[in-house]
Amino acid sequence: MSKVKAIDVDHKEVKSISEEQLKGLQEAVNKQNQIQMQIGGIEGHKATLVTQLQGIAEGLQKMQADLEKEYGSVNIDLKTGEISEVDVPASN
Repeated sequence: MSKVKAIDVDHKEVKSISEEQLKGLQEAVNKQNQIQMQIGGIEGHKATLVTQLQGIAEGLQKMQADLEKEYGSVNIDLKTGEISEVDVPASN
């Protein structure tokens, strides 16, 4: 059976920052953590919006393809729905 060996450790004086410094440090770290959490929430919301935007873009592309099949390559006024021919630059 082994024996436990006792070791004397020099007792060193423990130094601390002032209460005011500690309070300021704690407040700064807490504010930083709060902001990081808010940024995480914003990034999560951003990811949701990006996914929604991708879905809308895909739907718009399908609509455009369907309209082009029906009307050909034309311009459509988004305010009135009027169709006009696409201006093709004349080749030299």
